[in-house]
Amino acid sequence: MSQKLINILIVLLLIIISASVFANSMTKPLSRDEHMYCTAGVLMAQGKTIYKDFSYVAQLPYHPLLCAAAFKITNTSHFLFAGRLISVVCDILTVFFLIVIFRKVFSTDAVTGTLLGAAASLLYISNHCVDYLIGLAWNHNVVILAVVASFYLFFTTDFKNKTKFWRLFIAGGLLTFAGFMRITTVLVLFLFLLFIFIKAHGSLRKKLGTALPYFLAAAIFSIWPAWLIAQAPKAFFLNIYRIPLLNSNFLQERGLLYDKLAVTVDSLTHREYLLLIAIAVFVYGAFLLYRRKRNKNVAYADLSIAALLPLIFFIIAYIPPATWKQYFAVPVPFLIISLAFPLKHLQQSGRNIFKFAGLLITVCVIIGLIENPDVLKRVPNLIKTDKWTTLQVHKFSEQIAQKIDKSKPVLTLAPLYALEGGCEIYPQFSAGAFVYRVADFMTEKERKITNTIGPGTLSGLIEKSAPSAVFLGTETEFFQELEQSLRTAAALDWEKHSFENGLVVYYSAHD
Repeated sequence: MSQKLINILIVLLLIIISASVFANSMTKPLSRDEHMYCTAGVLMAQGKTIYKDFSYVAQLPYHPLLCAAAFKITNTSHFLFAGRLISVVCDILTVFFLIVIFRKVFSTDAVTGTLLGAAASLLYISNHCVDYLIGLAWNHNVVILAVVASFYLFFTTDFKNKTKFWRLFIAGGLLTFAGFMRITTVLVLFLFLLFIFIKAHGSLRKKLGTALPYFLAAAIFSIWPAWLIAQAPKAFFLNIYRIPLLNSNFLQERGLLYDKLAVTVDSLTHREYLLLIAIAVFVYGAFLLYRRKRNKNVAYADLSIAALLPLIFFIIAYIPPATWKQYFAVPVPFLIISLAFPLKHLQQSGRNIFKFAGLLITVCVIIGLIENPDVLKRVPNLIKTDKWTTLQVHKFSEQIAQKIDKSKPVLTLAPLYALEGGCEIYPQFSAGAFVYRVADFMTEKERKITNTIGPGTLSGLIEKSAPSAVFLGTETEFFQELEQSLRTAAALDWEKHSFENGLVVYYSAHD
């Protein structure tokens, strides 16, 4: 098979994968987390300061800044669509980098590198944890892309060439950008720094000089987050540490917090994930078995950091108070990338074991697509816009907003419905239920610092500023009692409307 034909097939594969990712994103149900992520972007676009003016739980500020920029530049009120589109672009670029990385590692055998890159892309999107994460308006997708792109820049950098400076500068900026989205990603920032020192030539002074652009980029990209934190350090601490801990305790007391081991077993025991791990064990085992002496053609620093990245992300999955399924999607692309270097060594060894490893990867791809056929089946949904959740949410939001007095805020634990309809919300509900359900466990001073309220202090807010409408019916059965506390804000003579999706709206009377 010629390289030209393979390139054409790769382009077709990328088009199909892109269509699948986009269709997957547009048709997924609206998640609770997306209310907080998108709302933070909307409020920042309106000029409000994160942490100081509204709560943003457990996360750092670069993702809402990215969302705010997208909302502002496009002047859109399709906030969910725009937020998810950011993730879609990141997911597609991640797939692109997977292919490019394998082609680069196998640069002397472009056909093999391209075929392995194609297999890598299919292994990635067919993984059930990745499929769950892809396309949602969360910050994981941006983090994955930033680290994958930084790895590409790192392992393709010639540390004897002056181009290393701008490449390391970009990598440092990307990793700091990712670190100020999810704080645990800072571990990856330090991992790359360690390997920059390992790969850099000369004395310690020269190594520091090589790493200087990396430090400089990290410093520049830290200025704005540091300034924000300095504006409201106590609010930042409460949002990053105290509120997440209270939420974990809240869920645990009600038996709703999944055991970390149970989540791990549930996530990793799907066939395609188990096979991927088994292939990694086999490939690295074969690499160690046939590595009788140090091979000068093997880039050991690149191989080592590639092998450590998935391990780091597995460790990161256990750092937060609660571990969720989407956390196990993050190590997947790095586990796949890590296979490239030992596979290259096995190919150079001239042994049949490389062919056997290729056969195992092919089997894993086939099983992954069988286990998750929706990866390809959902592509036709790309043109069925009536099934797009992003458009349905916006259309529905505009429909229910027609009877709302927009001079007053809407009271709801699902703020996107109000914002997509052009209404205002109480900034105290920017994080939906995440703060409201635990705010009463905080002191009055802490609630004032974070500009939050709970069921016990709701009446004081309503007395100062009455809502124009109350949205209910967005929470699960476990939290319906909590949500019903909002019902007290609606007077008995308010008009009530129930909708097919379960949302119940109380409209205040207005001229």
